[in-house]
Amino acid sequence: MSYNGIGLQSVRGSATSGHIQKNIANKISKPGHYESRKNQKSLMSKRADEAKQSQNKREAYKQIKSELTKHEQLRRIEVKCMDLQDELEEQGVEPDEIKARVDELRKKLNNKEFDENDAKSPTTTTPQPSRKDKQLKEDLENENKNKDGVFEYKRRYADKRN
Repeated sequence: MSYNGIGLQSVRGSATSGHIQKNIANKISKPGHYESRKNQKSLMSKRADEAKQSQNKREAYKQIKSELTKHEQLRRIEVKCMDLQDELEEQGVEPDEIKARVDELRKKLNNKEFDENDAKSPTTTTPQPSRKDKQLKEDLENENKNKDGVFEYKRRYADKRN
């Protein structure tokens, strides 16, 4: 009973079964064990740093997006003001009156945009289900109705067999 040349040639006379066991008592740890553990810790810290960086990037993107939307709103307001100014200039209105009307329109639109932004705040609005969600719900209900019909058939069939 030997395995790869290890163990007894024959179990006769040895009073053993010849089963070979691995001796792990004098096992020497692999060289570089400490270094590999150290590398694992550094890898974990790198991953944590990357997670923080990605979170910071997301926050930066959110800030940039909000700044862009604000800029876009201001741009739309200015375009409307310029349209009014051009229209009034074509009509031959005095420059002082043009300036007063444009300023009045600008204030009105700024207040309107401010009120719309307050209305869009996430604390006051509740998410409305989309058309896809409604369609999915209806499909599931129809599917359940169809399944009920199958079970009803099975019940009728079972009743006829008895």
